[in-house]
Amino acid sequence: MVEPYIWGIAMIICGCFSSAAGMLLMKLSSDRREGELSFWRRWRWWLGFFLLVVNATAIDLIAYGITPLSLIAPFAGLTIVFSSLLAATGCLIEREVPSARGAMATLLVLTGVTIVSVFAPHGDGSPDTPHLSTASIAFTAASAGYTFAWLLISRLGSVDAAAPICTLAASLASACCGMITQVAIKQISMAVVSSLQASAFIGWRNPTLWAALAAVPFSAPLQLWLLNGTLAAARVGYAVPTYQSLLILMTTAAAGLIFGEFDDVTPTQMAWFAGGVGCAIVGLAILTATPQDASEGLSTSLLDGVRIYSEALPTSPPHTPPSGAPAPPSGIPGPAAPAARGHRGGEPRP
Repeated sequence: MVEPYIWGIAMIICGCFSSAAGMLLMKLSSDRREGELSFWRRWRWWLGFFLLVVNATAIDLIAYGITPLSLIAPFAGLTIVFSSLLAATGCLIEREVPSARGAMATLLVLTGVTIVSVFAPHGDGSPDTPHLSTASIAFTAASAGYTFAWLLISRLGSVDAAAPICTLAASLASACCGMITQVAIKQISMAVVSSLQASAFIGWRNPTLWAALAAVPFSAPLQLWLLNGTLAAARVGYAVPTYQSLLILMTTAAAGLIFGEFDDVTPTQMAWFAGGVGCAIVGLAILTATPQDASEGLSTSLLDGVRIYSEALPTSPPHTPPSGAPAPPSGIPGPAAPAARGHRGGEPRP
């Protein structure tokens, strides 16, 4: 019989592939200038949005209920890996041959998630119960408090958003929101799985479910809003790997503190797991680093897709269309134009 975590891993991989395809379709929508069409006629954007948000979220909702959070976290890097592979095939966008550096980074990410898959806690497929300990409550409160503090500082203070330290601070705030969102989604997913196993809705008995349902409408949009602000102001090749790395680390910490997933892990198993997480993070950082020469245009193109996705969502700050291009209808989000390569916040565009 196939172990539940195997099904969970397979679903997470499918979700990452769906997200990658959706991101590239939204980039293709921008390349084909669908922004000049009526919003309802932008079928590439709508298909990309469905794959990126609707389909991937539905898959994750089941996968999170049967898979430990510490096992899920490092798989975040697979979305960019799949984006690279799809771009190399040319099936969705113009074919972009990966560089040797990109191939090495992809191998590192795949090696890392493979190690994590082997040595991470696997669980037994039954829903975990959150540990409402002092440490878990303090960790969650500190994450929410830091995010609130950064919002106040960035809005009321004089902050150079393009400075590396500010990019790090903003990425951490977005990662804190992302961690809270993932913990909440896992709690909701566990309630769904428990109800399916019991053939009755029993999730309402758990007060943490109501806390999760109340948190997601705030944490998820705030995560996207903070991430979009970071991408708009800072060098994307630095902001994306910083955010992804912090999100993996924060989610892994939450898995241990809130769900107690490392309570029965041996020191050797923990060392291998940490090595796998580190390997995936390093590969992700290399893969998303902005290339310095035009012969390595793959990463920049994919990061344009990341920026397009974040700017296209309703929770993003308003985007100014390029000169001569008609703006989308008022109150309706639409695909943004590709960001200029090598552009940094605060610097004039060529």
